[in-house]
Amino acid sequence: MERKDLVEVRRLDEVLKENLLARLDFMKIDVEGSELRLLRGAVETLRKYRPVLLFEVSEGSLKHQGGSPRELLAFLHTENYLIYTFDRVTGLPVPAAPEVFAENMIGYPAEKPMPFNSRWSWPAQFLPR
Repeated sequence: MERKDLVEVRRLDEVLKENLLARLDFMKIDVEGSELRLLRGAVETLRKYRPVLLFEVSEGSLKHQGGSPRELLAFLHTENYLIYTFDRVTGLPVPAAPEVFAENMIGYPAEKPMPFNSRWSWPAQFLPR
């Protein structure tokens, strides 16, 4: 049975103005295609705190909410975020190729260095042969 509930929707920027944080290092975003809407309502938050973002990219879900993967990643680029995906073999973050979308991606503030050990490849003995 399908049902509908009314919920209050507020911009993250508004919520954080009322609930000040000393820092915000990381955001996991799982909003079923509303990632672009959430981020547009969090521009001040992104600029002030520069959190690392873990988010989903589902073309169908984004389209259903009036967006697209291309728009989402372009928005993050305009906010000076670098985009990473996860290597299928090692599971480590790797820079995302242009026009390549993955289910899970990372937005990393361009001015912060990616932790060095997260970019290391696995030693050869652990790689599949």
